[in-house]
Amino acid sequence: MKIFNSIPEIPAPRIFAEYDSREFLGEEVISSSVTYLVDALRIASSIMPSKNQPFSPGSQIIAVADAKLVKLFLYLPEFRHEAVKDNGKVDQIMFKAHVGINM
Repeated sequence: MKIFNSIPEIPAPRIFAEYDSREFLGEEVISSSVTYLVDALRIASSIMPSKNQPFSPGSQIIAVADAKLVKLFLYLPEFRHEAVKDNGKVDQIMFKAHVGINM
């Protein structure tokens, strides 16, 4: 059953190994908003162990986190790019993912 006309039903669950290699699956992978939130939190938490160390512009930790963020947004379905839709409805989980990434 669809709740909103422009948003597809919640997709079948996948393991994170499939999600992490979704560009090689040969099909467009659409995951739930929760999956994208968890991925955003994994990316943000990957730089936490080094929070007390000074970063240089070429820091590998920053480069890896940046590459992961680019990959997240590159494979994010078009309808999940904005947390607030044109009709005023809010995808609260995607809103939290965007806030988590942009803090």
